[in-house]
Amino acid sequence: MKTNIFAKSLLFIASIAIINIVSVSQNCSKQSLCKPDKNDGFDYSSQSRYASLSSGDKSRLYITTYVNCAYKISVCSEESLGQLHYKIFEKVREKKKVIRDFVRGEAQTITDDDGNQTSAEAPIIDTIYDVQITLKEVEIFDSSNGNNVWQTNKVDKTKNLVLELYIPKKEQSTNGCVNLLVGTKRPTKSYMGKLKNLKD
Repeated sequence: MKTNIFAKSLLFIASIAIINIVSVSQNCSKQSLCKPDKNDGFDYSSQSRYASLSSGDKSRLYITTYVNCAYKISVCSEESLGQLHYKIFEKVREKKKVIRDFVRGEAQTITDDDGNQTSAEAPIIDTIYDVQITLKEVEIFDSSNGNNVWQTNKVDKTKNLVLELYIPKKEQSTNGCVNLLVGTKRPTKSYMGKLKNLKD
């Protein structure tokens, strides 16, 4: 009887420990792995994210950068995931002029010396073109080069960026939290006011 009670107690304690471990590992929203600099003037509230990932995972996230704004991006993870790295790609539209069709004229009939007639191929009198648009991803940053923070002082036009995150593979799979910190600094608005004449 005592053995049975002892076994049940151990089972209960183990189940509580497992629940606590799972709840902590899955609650990545409460973990601030990347520490933002409060004095750098960036706002980190709009596009920053968190996730629970496993070793060997590859994840893609989409970020929009707006014209005239400055951006600062960094990625941090729990030690259990190892040394992760990430790349940033810019989506670039490419326009290419391609031939859609040919406009042909009237085919000519050719008669040889023996009176045999053959039809020549109708000549091309006009060409119809189309514009083909392709979307490709151009790499603009790779954290494996030694720097973990990507920063730009001013975006020349609104762009769609893709952040590709690589979690290193391990012999034993582990889970952990990852923080993506996206800082935005909007341009300061300048204005001109009217000065009042000061009296002596």
